Amino acid sequence: KGYWDWPNGALKIDAVVMENADPALPDKEAYMAFVDASTQRLISSETQQTGAHTAAVLNFSNLVNTNDPPVKVFIYRLAPDKLLAINPIPQSIIDTPDFQAILASIALTPLEQIVLPSIPPAATPLIDASCAQ
Repeated sequence: KGYWDWPNGALKIDAVVMENADPALPDKEAYMAFVDASTQRLISSETQQTGAHTAAVLNFSNLVNTNDPPVKVFIYRLAPDKLLAINPIPQSIIDTPDFQAILASIALTPLEQIVLPSIPPAATPLIDASCAQ
């Protein structure tokens, strides 16, 4: 566990399916059953409408590397016993139109139509030459 200040232009989005979630629990509590309380602490939670779905948005602090900034994870219910966790890295992309378009286009079932974004992607940022070595 740790935080890396990603170079300009480098980013990733972790998408993790978590099986055997308790179907009787709300999404936040079902996700927290998978969290190692010795390494992460829930700071806050809220719900956010993303396209046709509502995500549980959880903010965590790192208890191992306490200087790391908080991490925001988006949780969706795929099936009664399955969760989808989306973790954007770096976290600074969360409010960008590109990341919001990805969230808005998520289809959670095979029958669901994918909603294509109505805006074109942002221009690719240039990676600093020192990072290309």
